[in-house]
Amino acid sequence: MNFKHNTDKSSARYWNDLAEIYQRETRISTNDFHYGPLICGDSVLNLLPPVENRRCLEIGCGAGQNSIFLTKCNAECVAIDISQKQLAAGRKIAGAENVNVDFRCMSMDLLSENLGNKPVFDFIHSTYALPFAANPVKVIADAAALLKSGGVFLLTTGHPLYAGEWLEIGDDDEDGLFMPDYFHPEADVRMSLDDQTMTAAHYHPLAAVRIDS
Repeated sequence: MNFKHNTDKSSARYWNDLAEIYQRETRISTNDFHYGPLICGDSVLNLLPPVENRRCLEIGCGAGQNSIFLTKCNAECVAIDISQKQLAAGRKIAGAENVNVDFRCMSMDLLSENLGNKPVFDFIHSTYALPFAANPVKVIADAAALLKSGGVFLLTTGHPLYAGEWLEIGDDDEDGLFMPDYFHPEADVRMSLDDQTMTAAHYHPLAAVRIDS
């Protein structure tokens, strides 16, 4: 299927439709900073910069569990997502944790349009949201413009092998991963529960990317 990019409308409808079941079945702790599925948290990886009394931005936050964790570490957190229902789940969790996160509904593709381009954040982070951006280069450039001198932008995203197809190989029921083109992986197209809306994750090959300031 040829699916070139997401739109804000399609992404919002997809994640709003999926929000309840996603939050029920995807367990994300607010007692550690997570980097994605099947990846150790920061209690093991120790990648976080100092966050106490720092201003932080989470891009594509879902229910904002990472921002809730950082707020409990005395950070000031803004968390953005395209889905109102995901944000509603985040506000509920934050209320139960007795913390205040500034949840905002906006597209990651419109960071500069909504947040400006002045460096106001000490720490910007995004976990597995970038594959759903229509223009990931713009998202990274906008985030860089919002980052203070000496600040940290911490990004985790999917490898192109996520777009591969698992196949049975030989007669021993062994599985293998087939990818026609590593440099141009197929989009991971996903349908909403009612089959009315689709979105897609795009996984990009490892390469040097120049972002002009």
